[in-house]
Amino acid sequence: MGDLRTVKSKKLILDAFEVLLQEHSFEEISVTRLSEEAGISRNTFYIYYLDKYSLLDEQFNWFDELCSKTFSTALSVINWEEFLNDLESSGAILKNLLNSEESQWIKEKIRNIFSKELLAVYTHSFAENELTLLGCSEAMAGVVEWWLTADHTTSERAETIESLLIFQALIDKEEPF
Repeated sequence: MGDLRTVKSKKLILDAFEVLLQEHSFEEISVTRLSEEAGISRNTFYIYYLDKYSLLDEQFNWFDELCSKTFSTALSVINWEEFLNDLESSGAILKNLLNSEESQWIKEKIRNIFSKELLAVYTHSFAENELTLLGCSEAMAGVVEWWLTADHTTSERAETIESLLIFQALIDKEEPF
């Protein structure tokens, strides 16, 4: 019974956070406002989160886990499809943050997470050309950032996956240029 209540309360908080981010900057959102929008007490909020920054950290941890899960298997069209599906279904808070006034530090955080996870998997490649590896990593993170900032058509989805696969192919290349 406690687990169901936890899931419900956290969902209410996340939904409220998503709604508030559509109209307000992260800095303008207070725990009181979050709690009111979620229809819970401040005390309930504090059962699950230390503050609004820990709520934000949870979103970044989710993205980190998504990247880790995606990169832990051989990347393919299917893996990138799943990655983009997960971003679409669960990445609304990150999307709203990227479209906010404080988006620069959000972009940097997302790029750092993406690059860290990608580089952790691909350290075997480009031993002689680390700059290429870093460039591909940054380019791929930029593609993901672009994907998160707007709604896209089916053809843009295919182009996004194609771009990610091209950069991946450069990284996968075992011998230097």
